[in-house]
Amino acid sequence: MANEDKNHPAALVSFYSSLSASRLPYIYSTLNEEAQEIRLLTILSGAFASDIHVTLQTHVFAKDISLQYEALPYACGSLKDPDGIFVRSPHSHGTISVTQNLAEALRYLRYEHKIRTLWIDAICVNQLDMAERSSQVKRMADIYSAASRVVVWLGQECNDSTVAITCCQLISSNITVDWVRESMSPLSSDKQWASKEAVLPFSGMELAAISRLLDRDWFKRLWIWQEVNLAPEVIVLCGTDTLSWTVIRDTVFSIYVKTRTQYYDIEWSHRRPLHSLCKGPKGLSLDKLIENTKNSLCSDPRDLIFALFSLLSAYDRSLIIEPDYSKPPAQIFEEFTRHYIQGRKHLKILSTVETRDESSELPSWIPSWSTPRTTTPFTRTKFCGLSKALARSREDACLEVCGRTIGTIEMVEPFRLPNPGSRESTSRNVFLELQRITSLLNLDGLLDAGGQNLPKLCRVLCSNSVLEVISSPTLDYLNFQDAMNFLREALRFPNGDLGSDATTSMKPFINSMLVNCYGRSLYRCSDGTIGLASETVTLGDKVAVWLGYDTAMVLRPFRDNLYRLLGEAVYDEAMDGSAFLGSLPERFQLVLMVVEGYEEHSSWAWRFLQRETGIVSAEDPRLGDTELPLGWRRNGSREGEFLNDKTGERTMYDPRLTAEFLKSRGVTL
Repeated sequence: MANEDKNHPAALVSFYSSLSASRLPYIYSTLNEEAQEIRLLTILSGAFASDIHVTLQTHVFAKDISLQYEALPYACGSLKDPDGIFVRSPHSHGTISVTQNLAEALRYLRYEHKIRTLWIDAICVNQLDMAERSSQVKRMADIYSAASRVVVWLGQECNDSTVAITCCQLISSNITVDWVRESMSPLSSDKQWASKEAVLPFSGMELAAISRLLDRDWFKRLWIWQEVNLAPEVIVLCGTDTLSWTVIRDTVFSIYVKTRTQYYDIEWSHRRPLHSLCKGPKGLSLDKLIENTKNSLCSDPRDLIFALFSLLSAYDRSLIIEPDYSKPPAQIFEEFTRHYIQGRKHLKILSTVETRDESSELPSWIPSWSTPRTTTPFTRTKFCGLSKALARSREDACLEVCGRTIGTIEMVEPFRLPNPGSRESTSRNVFLELQRITSLLNLDGLLDAGGQNLPKLCRVLCSNSVLEVISSPTLDYLNFQDAMNFLREALRFPNGDLGSDATTSMKPFINSMLVNCYGRSLYRCSDGTIGLASETVTLGDKVAVWLGYDTAMVLRPFRDNLYRLLGEAVYDEAMDGSAFLGSLPERFQLVLMVVEGYEEHSSWAWRFLQRETGIVSAEDPRLGDTELPLGWRRNGSREGEFLNDKTGERTMYDPRLTAEFLKSRGVTL
């Protein structure tokens, strides 16, 4: 081959044709980490059915160096029947085995008469070199951000995908979505497209086609969260069909808000994360990112942590640890949990813990993200007030926490409910289960106007998530008395069916019950208090509250004042910090509302509402006569934040709520 012609596409194809017979494995060179090197792949031109020939070139990746390339996120697929691609670089040539799905993508992406340059992690990163993988993972966010665009490969045309794409484009052309306000507006005179209650003009076959398209494996991959949310432009390919990412986002939003009126065959465990993916992770805390991605697909369980680092808000970026694929997943999970607790001074990361086999190699308080939790976190409780955690991880793998036991489980019965997103998940099912369980737990007075158990049950079933909270344009909240009356009527009916009119008005309450009760048990403590906890809890388990943790926790006595952690719980009458500070004055209520947050994000925060006046304050009325420690003051620009003038420290935790202070008020910790 003449030297001046060696890079000509036709010459390279000729070269590879002679190489094909040998099938020599390609040998990667070592990347220079100090120079921030990456590899880019160039697909050589060719006919659709011909073998795939590519070149791999090493480039310095820096802000002052412009590289022109596209990035390809794809569904990994199985390596059981791999395909081979022919690779040439300045130092080596040979074959690389890739999944059938990636090989198909390369054929559809290949131009017939010109080259195409891409960054594809499975090829551009040596997957067998753990040090290189660790190094390149740190750079992936920048690689996707710097790409001219991201090309999403969903797979070949099948299962009426062309029909689905036509329907998606029709939806998108008729609505505009405001993701901040969680609302949509019509773009045409036909208002049904933007109405949450109106049925879309699609047949059952068309709805099924949309469901199958959005249920493809690509949408379930973990790494796509950063791949599509960091890219300057995203296009979607399905066989030869092309559409914009905006079309997908509009369709997903429409499906998410219209599930009350039309059924899409998309699992609830996938539909909610799909909505969060399309909305974007901006402003989400790490624990919420973990929850949203818990069912995502990845080939390496360590990615369940590493893949989220690029999505963290400025406030959470201090939690990032060095990706290290040489360490086993269990070690990564344990090191990260300890790092989180020490750095964040709260225990929210433990919300992802659920009961697991006692033979597990991890301590019970270390989340095992390899096994996604089945339940949904409680998010509208504040058992700890505004305290920060007092916790210490010990060398014997125990975690010391500061708190108090508030109950011992005396009676418990698990809910037998289907997945909240299934066709069988109905209000009738949950009411029949409530009738069964409340009878077994001897919850008397549920149907009496003056009974005390009905308001307790009402608060517990929805964990305060939809009741008497300051109204928001994006969320539906219900009057507590209305919800209680509805619950009483539901428990009266022998078949659990109240009719469509009653259930429609209480849909937020019903949905909250379906989600909160799935995978959980209703329990009753020895003092008569009721609550919700994991379906694995049993008699004698303890309900505890900790400083720096928003929900209650269930602990199982082990030995010598040690306990196994079984997961989070709600416990009536303690959801507003009263276990540490006593009951709120009658005229006050703890509410959750949108306030100015850190950096550019708004956020949810706890405030105290005076019922009569409607005045809202960040100051806990139970601490009104207690001065802040020396050097501390409220931050005038952010009412809920505390600022230390001496150290410059900023925190959302009340510096008055220390163990010493609580003990001085007679609280046993």
